[in-house]
Amino acid sequence: MRVKAIFGSKAFLIALLVMVFIVSLIAHMPASLVVKHLPLPAKLSLDGVSGTIWKGSASNVAWQRTSIGEVDWNIDVLPLFLANVEAQVRFGRGSDLGLRGKGIVGYKPSGPYAKNLIASMAAEKIVSFVNPGLPVTLGGQMELSVRHIDFGDPQPENKVGTLVWNNSYLGSPIGSLKLGPVMADVNYANNQWSLAGKQNNGQLSSDFSAQLNNRQGYSVKGWFKPGADFPTDLVQQLQWLGRPDNQGRFHFNHSGRI
Repeated sequence: MRVKAIFGSKAFLIALLVMVFIVSLIAHMPASLVVKHLPLPAKLSLDGVSGTIWKGSASNVAWQRTSIGEVDWNIDVLPLFLANVEAQVRFGRGSDLGLRGKGIVGYKPSGPYAKNLIASMAAEKIVSFVNPGLPVTLGGQMELSVRHIDFGDPQPENKVGTLVWNNSYLGSPIGSLKLGPVMADVNYANNQWSLAGKQNNGQLSSDFSAQLNNRQGYSVKGWFKPGADFPTDLVQQLQWLGRPDNQGRFHFNHSGRI
């Protein structure tokens, strides 16, 4: 009986040591070696990978040849017990987009997800993606806050976050507008992003909605109404927009591809 107990304890100790060895081996495995064998999307590239798979970084991450900048990650252990891979990430240093952010991203059997994610970028970068030839300049900072989004969840459309345009400015060859704070609710459903927001100050009031699908097609529609402080050099230009409705609102509807 004593022999069995001793043998059993040794077997348990050996199994424990083997498990510790395997975990240690995985924990110290170079991230660069793992990335080489990952089936990454063709449009995604990672350069300058260093550290381990648990805590590492990539000096440059690019999507469709557009640099997102440096990305650092730190994988949490506890979600692994639920078959989820979850990491604290920080990104954006050196980004072509001027994009910076941090938050939690993860992957579970049903698909990827993100939570408590905050990202910001200069508004002037938006025009270069929507319509590079458009004679319009944007000023201020776009800030996106995502509370939680689950790309594998088939639930109906729900609010996943908020987009705020601070110090907003819209310039053109014929005049400019200061819009004040612009806020919009961000939704995601059926592989499609959408937002709905409004803005109101002495120069202008507006209401708008936009959609972006997984094929990079977008549509924007809404209305705006000149206020008492609407710039005088822009008043005459309103005649080219057609007649306003009975509430003085000018409607717009535009679509295209990014």
